[in-house]
Amino acid sequence: MAENTISIVQAIENQNMRMSALNEIANIGTGHAARALASVCGRDFLISVPQVRPITFDRVHEMIENVDDTHAVIYMAVDGDFNGRMAFFLDWPSCQALWHMLIGSAPDSAEDLTELEWSSVVEVGNIINGSFLSAFTDFTGLFSNATPPMLAVDSFGSILGSIAAEASEQAVALFIETKLWDDQESVKGSFLLIPSQESVELLWERLGLGKAA
Repeated sequence: MAENTISIVQAIENQNMRMSALNEIANIGTGHAARALASVCGRDFLISVPQVRPITFDRVHEMIENVDDTHAVIYMAVDGDFNGRMAFFLDWPSCQALWHMLIGSAPDSAEDLTELEWSSVVEVGNIINGSFLSAFTDFTGLFSNATPPMLAVDSFGSILGSIAAEASEQAVALFIETKLWDDQESVKGSFLLIPSQESVELLWERLGLGKAA
């Protein structure tokens, strides 16, 4: 009984340390993103402390209030020691707020998107995806390389279905919510990282926290 109790306590402590490490990495990622966005846009933005949620991929839809609403997603594959897929999601009101922040106007619907609006949201998504990926690689010393970003504008459910075609439903997913704002607009976004199982195990090993359960 005593040995079982010790094992349970150790498991809880290990899980707490893993969450602490993930939160630290997410905080580093938001810091990278804030500096990169300020440099590209020539203005300062505030970014909230990220909310980190490790889940299985089949539960990602539970993190979104209405999966039928229009979202923009900037999607990138990741190669290297730490590999998998990552995406940054914005609902349509947040997309409009982002465009107001960047270019002073926004389309009423996805059908009205221009090249300027398309490229600006891709650039922001690319910065945020890259910032979080850099945080993981800086923290662990692992090498990773992201492919060029792809943008999709559709219902969240449809976009998630496309990603699901390349990811196992039981794959570990890291869901990070963050908020970006200035003195006039506020943007809520979600970063999704789906590492390969080998990458998950390598991550914990590099952090000295053992293999993933």
